[in-house]
Amino acid sequence: CSGTQFDPNITNEFVNMLLEEHSFDQNINDRSNISNASVVKYEDISVSMVHSVPYCRYTLDENDRIIATDSSFEKMMGYNILNTRLYQIDLIPKEDRQEYTFKVMSTIDKDNIVFLEHRIQKGDGNVINVYCMGRKYYDSAVRKERIEVIVVDINDTHSVKMIAEEIN
Repeated sequence: CSGTQFDPNITNEFVNMLLEEHSFDQNINDRSNISNASVVKYEDISVSMVHSVPYCRYTLDENDRIIATDSSFEKMMGYNILNTRLYQIDLIPKEDRQEYTFKVMSTIDKDNIVFLEHRIQKGDGNVINVYCMGRKYYDSAVRKERIEVIVVDINDTHSVKMIAEEIN
């Protein structure tokens, strides 16, 4: 395969450079040397700076109909994809649809990828704020373009909780 081979001289030189500059004899499970920069004190409680976020993933066909979802979709969005013919635009609150459509179409046609912060209307009618990434790709199995979408619910993140605590 093209691009998978390395020049042995350059690779050897790189490895030697790493070995000279850094000592790799530390136990990787020894956390006693973790710098204070990776953990902060927040109201006298140590808080990790790395957190999982609630997300789901789904796939759109050429008509922007949701044709596949992951196991988190129904729980996060409140829609059962097997019982509903759902389109991407159905997830967007009516008052946001025009701006949302414009931003997605003007970006994804140029770059094949789009990142947005926007709102989604869940199946129960509640509206949540999300970060969303959509990526256009060619599905060779069906010989059609598809869009993979990953949605992150930002309402229940660690950062939002910290801001809420500071406000109160």
